Amino acid sequence: MTTDTTQPTSELGRIWDWFADTSCRGYSPLYDRICREAARDEEVLDIVRAAPEESHIPNVLLAAVHFLLLNGLDHPLAAVYACATAVEIPIVGMGGVRSGLDALELIAAGASAVALGTVLFGDPDAPVRVRSELAAEVAARDLGHPLDARGLAHSSLQMSVSGSDNRMQKVPGNRPKATA
Repeated sequence: MTTDTTQPTSELGRIWDWFADTSCRGYSPLYDRICREAARDEEVLDIVRAAPEESHIPNVLLAAVHFLLLNGLDHPLAAVYACATAVEIPIVGMGGVRSGLDALELIAAGASAVALGTVLFGDPDAPVRVRSELAAEVAARDLGHPLDARGLAHSSLQMSVSGSDNRMQKVPGNRPKATA
């Protein structure tokens, strides 16, 4: 990939540039570059245009790429995500977050923060609602703070999913014991 300094030619391309400027610059050089490259690549933008309009925002494609790479897609970017498990860097969980449970599931998968995206188009009060639901989910699992669940999906079955309702629940006895 070579960085093209020309301006995007379409409105969708300008949205991707805007996202790079407002959400990626200074935070994620990788996502900044992906967004800027996509903004100037009509083939990529045509793929985005084929999706429902509410999915045209960049974080949806970035989350899809993230998902594919974490699930074994053979691509050089996979190494970036492998690094996230090898070092302590903040990870923002994003993509499909509509409830407090969605947020908690991303935290349990290793996210240290959660971003809302598409849900904001139809529910501008989603941040307040999701935060309240997250607090309820944390309390229901006897956790002191949402980040107490961070990474539990990767460790010794400390969180499980019930077959009846697909909700995570704390598994008794797997939490580290406090010592005096």
